[in-house]
Amino acid sequence: MSALAAKVTDWLYVGNVFSCGMPEVAACCHINRSDHPENDCQRHAYPIQIELDYCDGHELSGHHIAVLGNFIGALTAHKVSTLVHCYAGTCRSPTVAAYILAMVDGLHPIDAFFMVDKAVYLEREGRETINLVHRPKKQICDLVMTSR
Repeated sequence: MSALAAKVTDWLYVGNVFSCGMPEVAACCHINRSDHPENDCQRHAYPIQIELDYCDGHELSGHHIAVLGNFIGALTAHKVSTLVHCYAGTCRSPTVAAYILAMVDGLHPIDAFFMVDKAVYLEREGRETINLVHRPKKQICDLVMTSR
């Protein structure tokens, strides 16, 4: 697997484990799985960063939402180039990236999911699309819409 990071907007990238360490970003959301530590990234240090222990297809926990809320608050106050990555960059990181994008840029969550999916599809030259699972996608839609 090679480093892949899709540019979603002028400030947001979604990528895989090997995109961690991109020099052009100042903030990062590292998404790892404690049940598969062999797939964790090297946790490159960024000025603004968080780490989530999040499994594919699960809803975000209260802890995840709180940590993401602080991260989103920091990005809303000072929008900087941001990377959201997991191991493969097709399920967990696109899910979280769409949530961050919707909250920071005030987008409808479905539009944010579409933008992330399109960016990944184009970056990977049509070989892959994102793999969103209904439960977390629905949860994120509800979280975004009730926050407004």
